[in-house]
Amino acid sequence: RTAWDWSIANHQFIRLYQVSARLMHLCEVRNWFKEAETTFRKTADALQARMQESELDAIHQVALHAMLAHWGFFQFRLGKGEEAYHILSLSAAFLRKSAGPFAAIYSHLYLGIVCWILGKFSEANESLQEGRKLAREYEEHWHEALDSEFLGRVAIDQGEYNRARQYLSEALALLRQLGDPSMTAHALSYLGRTMQLLGEYREA
Repeated sequence: RTAWDWSIANHQFIRLYQVSARLMHLCEVRNWFKEAETTFRKTADALQARMQESELDAIHQVALHAMLAHWGFFQFRLGKGEEAYHILSLSAAFLRKSAGPFAAIYSHLYLGIVCWILGKFSEANESLQEGRKLAREYEEHWHEALDSEFLGRVAIDQGEYNRARQYLSEALALLRQLGDPSMTAHALSYLGRTMQLLGEYREA
């Protein structure tokens, strides 16, 4: 926390961008939603203030939109779904056209999750598919698995159980390969629910 605040004060925004996804994941698994929302908002504000002083180069603009994406995700975690949707829609659109593929991958995942929760299923599918395509291209297999899992969740809510089984099976295979026990359990849970909905109770 001290290092992060020092980096903001000394305009080390690229370093913060490079580690921001790790901080996001830590805050997510620890349920530090309010702290994360404050931290990423503060960082985005500092970058925007810097922009007013001088024009940001391309990598600093990527850093700004990455911080906005993280902030938007934790706004969603705090129950501010519509606010999160607005922020993430803009950030994901910018990052998709930028030279920051990793940020584009996770911003599309965030947006897809928020759209799913808000019942915007078409947009959720579009964003998750885009994120999955980028994740495959850049061999970010963990994010590819998460995109597949959430595509499965969206399919469940749309009553498309066979499609859900396909996505969740793909996610499960990747997560087992990666050795992620927590997300493997998530995928198994949703796959079991899907098999129950299909009437395949033994497999469920």
